[in-house]
Amino acid sequence: MGCAAEAIQPVLEADRSSECFAKMFAIEIVNSEAQRREAFRLRYRVYCEEHAFERPENFPEQLEWDEFDGSACHAIVRHRQTGVPVGVVRLILRDSDRSQHALPVEQVCGGLFDRSQTAKFSFRKNSIAEVSRFAVSKTAVAEVMGNTSSGRASGVAADNPQCIAAGNPFQNIVLGLIAALFQMSASHGVDHWYALMEPALARHLSRMGLRFTRVGPLVNHHGKRQPMMASLAQLRKDIASQNPVLHELIAIDEEPVVQRIRRIVHLGWPDRMLPRNLLIPACDLTAEPA
Repeated sequence: MGCAAEAIQPVLEADRSSECFAKMFAIEIVNSEAQRREAFRLRYRVYCEEHAFERPENFPEQLEWDEFDGSACHAIVRHRQTGVPVGVVRLILRDSDRSQHALPVEQVCGGLFDRSQTAKFSFRKNSIAEVSRFAVSKTAVAEVMGNTSSGRASGVAADNPQCIAAGNPFQNIVLGLIAALFQMSASHGVDHWYALMEPALARHLSRMGLRFTRVGPLVNHHGKRQPMMASLAQLRKDIASQNPVLHELIAIDEEPVVQRIRRIVHLGWPDRMLPRNLLIPACDLTAEPA
């Protein structure tokens, strides 16, 4: 998750409420081909144009995708007033018809896993998924903020100008993507996550209340990366005690996040901005390719 620290850092430096997210951004769980293409196009923007993790010539349609997208669910964070997608993440599920099918992290470093660490987690084979392609586009955010500052999206957070202060949009996007990961996990019976991330990112996430456990040594995969695991139940407990903003965004007292946001903002969202399955029972980085 090579670019994540860059996007995560403003989260750690800012103290804002989920109202900023609600007024500026919408979480969309991808459920149409049009949304998938938007997600892949944003990934191309991040991984081919902004950070050169992938070679642009490999994606002539400017849609970055791979063989794991067919068994993954995807989410987009979209700027409400302009309609511009600014963040994307996917959760790679194990193919239920092929339970032995290896997830990317298992393919890269499964033989190096520290079994004494993985044994600390209790999960079924199909109840663990991999967090991947956690991306926040710097150019998309700059585009959105340029429109906002020029007045073309002047309605965004009009009563709280700090929500659109320089750098702060990143915190809202990151929180939205993490909330989307919890939501997708709940929808698919996922209770544990794998991730392949930089040690620096793991430290940043820990300060947000998302503590992953190292389950293997550093490997050279688009730079130095480490296989990590986390229990969603434990993450949820830690977030509740350490990160009230994120906890509020995910859900409070079983209340779906859409209802919560509507109640906070007192605004109706257009149907096209609302995911159709945005229900989160009490129970997710910009990432390098995995």
